[in-house]
Amino acid sequence: MPTPNWQCILAPTDRSAFSEKAVEYARALAKTFGAELHVLRVIDDAEKAASEYPVTGVLDSSEPQDDYHRWLGELVGDTGDVRRIEVVQVGADVPAAILRYVEHNHIDLVVMATHGRTGFTHLLMGSVAEQVVRGAACAVLTLRPEALK
Repeated sequence: MPTPNWQCILAPTDRSAFSEKAVEYARALAKTFGAELHVLRVIDDAEKAASEYPVTGVLDSSEPQDDYHRWLGELVGDTGDVRRIEVVQVGADVPAAILRYVEHNHIDLVVMATHGRTGFTHLLMGSVAEQVVRGAACAVLTLRPEALK
């Protein structure tokens, strides 16, 4: 069996506990494979995005940090062992935004959590993970909530 050659790993997040665990998993894979880690958040409200996220995505450990930078630093680490790119996009269609990001950034692997919805809720809301799995031209690793505890 050939060894995967993952150079760019994407971890989409909605900042839920499940997606944070998936980002941690993606970070471990990026460290193991020497890959670049992309952390993507898609927000449907431009004003919310502007209020939650600073203009710059640079983490400077010598400067005081806001809650977001502390969260990101804790989640993906500040040790410099993984090259990471943080992206926030504004858009209502989350799966389409993720798939565009995959295509435009030559992502080799997407690591994402599912929310474990089934039945009627799944029918009404659909699944971002399912749409990404169906549409991505790269490998997609989905992690169910019970596997992330």
